[in-house]
Amino acid sequence: MEPEIVKPMGVHLSSPSAGGGDDAKTSTDCPKRSLRVLVTGFCDWRFKNERVNIWRVRDNPSGRLLVGGSCESPPVSLEGVLPRILNKECPADWEFSFQVLPVIWGASFGVVSLSSYDVAIHIGLGVYDKLDGMLLEDGAVNLRRKADAQGTKPPSDLIDKAKPAGSHLRDEQMTKNVKSMNNAHFGSFTVKSIGARDDNAYLCNEVHYRALQALRHSRESKKSRLRAAYFLHIPYAGDGANGYEILGKAVASVILQLCRKETVPRDGDSKTQ
Repeated sequence: MEPEIVKPMGVHLSSPSAGGGDDAKTSTDCPKRSLRVLVTGFCDWRFKNERVNIWRVRDNPSGRLLVGGSCESPPVSLEGVLPRILNKECPADWEFSFQVLPVIWGASFGVVSLSSYDVAIHIGLGVYDKLDGMLLEDGAVNLRRKADAQGTKPPSDLIDKAKPAGSHLRDEQMTKNVKSMNNAHFGSFTVKSIGARDDNAYLCNEVHYRALQALRHSRESKKSRLRAAYFLHIPYAGDGANGYEILGKAVASVILQLCRKETVPRDGDSKTQ
């Protein structure tokens, strides 16, 4: 039996130049948007000798970049450096939405339909040995391991029970785009592409696997806007008052570069393997 899913909460933000704000229309009401992008981050999941709170955003930089300061409950607004920079620097006809996800199995099940977006970019903490590196994932693995922030084990070891354990899900065009970013520099940060792997079989991998499934469905059905799905692992923010500002600028630059790839015409649709 699947665990009860807590629907993630957040706010929809649009580029100010595109007429955004609290009263911004939903994506289905804005047919003139040339590119709609969903960006997500995660809440905390480590609670050593502390009360478990799946909505806390304090230590996880992917959530802090969206929320801004720390919070103990579902955020009512997302005022972090990442929404601010992206909404300021994106073209007028692009539209960004932002979502914070709790680190519980199935968290991505409750996200607004990815079919409403052209690009989905999920961000999570995943670089621990340096403060100036990022990892752009090439595919995802059909595995789920370890307990989530609530201490709950995954309902199954497999994300897709119809596929072999440990099999990789990749998209031809996404692989090409990810590899084109390998060793790219954004400020003081270096992006590395990395393939799907068993030791990454946690929530980040589950979220990306499901995004790639949605992308495959979009390519096959032709009934969805979705044409790109990425997962970016980031480090902790550096020390000092400008730590999150510096990290946010670099992450925003990566996101904008990935989004620009979707404005270039392609020769036919790619295949998801």
